[in-house]
Amino acid sequence: MNKKIVYIFLLSVLFTKSVKAQQDPMYSQYMFNMLAINPAYAGNHEVFGATALFRQQWVGVPGAPQTFTLGFDVPDNKRGFGYGVQLVGDQIGIQKTNAVAGSFSYRTHVFSENDELALGFQGSMSNYSANYNSVDLIQPYDPSFVGLVINTWTPNVGAGIFYHTKDFYLGISSPTILSAQMQQVDATSITRSAQSFFSIPHTYATTGFVFHLSDAIDLKPSAMLKLVKGAPIEYDVNAQIYLYDLISLGASYRSNAAVVGMAGLQLTPNWRIGYAYDKDITGFKAFNTGTHEIMLGFALNRSTKVANPRLMYSCTQMYRF
Repeated sequence: MNKKIVYIFLLSVLFTKSVKAQQDPMYSQYMFNMLAINPAYAGNHEVFGATALFRQQWVGVPGAPQTFTLGFDVPDNKRGFGYGVQLVGDQIGIQKTNAVAGSFSYRTHVFSENDELALGFQGSMSNYSANYNSVDLIQPYDPSFVGLVINTWTPNVGAGIFYHTKDFYLGISSPTILSAQMQQVDATSITRSAQSFFSIPHTYATTGFVFHLSDAIDLKPSAMLKLVKGAPIEYDVNAQIYLYDLISLGASYRSNAAVVGMAGLQLTPNWRIGYAYDKDITGFKAFNTGTHEIMLGFALNRSTKVANPRLMYSCTQMYRF
């Protein structure tokens, strides 16, 4: 048995457990990609915003997860609405999931003109496909694999709540509420029918705060709690330093999984780039060289009445949390 087969076997063992528990894509820079986990985030920064993110997990392992997301949102400030669209492409080995989600939020002030509470709703459609014909079999023509090609569509709905001030935010969300079958069942085959599995709701709680240490330096701690039926509670704690609102440096700890280093750079008043590197701290670290994640953000001020768009409506502020 060669090394490639060993890697694939180990990866399969890991995902045998996670398939029943954690299915949504993972993001280290979730604080800059909040629309992916909370539909109430749509329109919260009162500008048109777009975020693209690519994640290559467990580099060096054949079939390891690859995720690409593209999301954008726009506000309707006159009526207090927000609209967002999220595109997701996720691949693990021979399994691919492509999804599109549309989000709607209603935003209103609670205690003052400087805060905002948003209620969000989401509808999504996911396409799951798996070509078992492409698996390198140890036993040729294994009937459990040969001729098995799966391609199904699954609808879902989600909801969330998001409260924020200028320097604080708190959100609770479930982007996929329904538990739905994601894979076809072949009733003529007991072996194949065992391959069916279901999507499982994920619940997220997120929070963050910006401490102004000086005119040049800000500190922003943040945290995320993830709840999934059948899996241990997962948490992620993060802290970042912002220098002159141009450069950010930070680190994260993901419970019993990884430590993360990240950096961001404000390229222009409207463009920002971010990078994160995950170092595995589990027993699987011997088989991979880490995880890379790249984020590109864009924000556009549509108002002509703002005196200083760079400070008030550029992604300098949009990507503070």
